[in-house]
Amino acid sequence: MAQALVLSKLYYNDIVYHSLPDYLMKLLQRVQKATASFVLGRFVSSEDILTKLKWLPVKEQREWNLLEATHKALHNPYWHNIGQVI
Repeated sequence: MAQALVLSKLYYNDIVYHSLPDYLMKLLQRVQKATASFVLGRFVSSEDILTKLKWLPVKEQREWNLLEATHKALHNPYWHNIGQVI
């Protein structure tokens, strides 16, 4: 439920805000920790709990998605046609 309602919105198109200032990234991280607190039913204060849930922190998830998109662009011969009607 948390993945569908919160985390999907948090990670959607996160490559676009790659250059987001640190103070705004901290706010996004607070949203993720609040979601983890809801899932676990207790207060989450550290990012160690996120690894137990197998979630990457917001900054690392953003980097992962950037690397994944770069890999697809380099290795998919049709990457420039994605989204176009053929």
